[in-house]
Amino acid sequence: MIESIKYEGKSIDRTTILKEYYAKYLKEVRGLSDASVNHYFDALNHISRRLKAMDLVQQDIYEIADLDRLYLAREALYADINFMAVNERGKRMYSAGMNNYCRFQVEKDLILFIWILQLLTSLYLQKLR
Repeated sequence: MIESIKYEGKSIDRTTILKEYYAKYLKEVRGLSDASVNHYFDALNHISRRLKAMDLVQQDIYEIADLDRLYLAREALYADINFMAVNERGKRMYSAGMNNYCRFQVEKDLILFIWILQLLTSLYLQKLR
């Protein structure tokens, strides 16, 4: 798996790219406001700390590239009584964040394909003019 890429002389890591892509997904596909996007990222930061404490990740949730592993992490969280208590106090914002991130991971390849197709169509139409 690619961990970083070079762009204009700068190294950009996979996590940064994934976070930017996720923010774009939340805004453009899900139609969420900047405030809602920030809430989802806050929820994932909390989840990342819990997953790290459970030794399920080294850094954060974004390092989980395999969908099956992501689902196992979600199941481990939902089996954690302390997590579920915090989740209930937070009006299920953490489980909503986790579920939404899982949904993104399922849909991201298709959405990326659509965005690329739109870009190519736009470039082609500009060339025809």
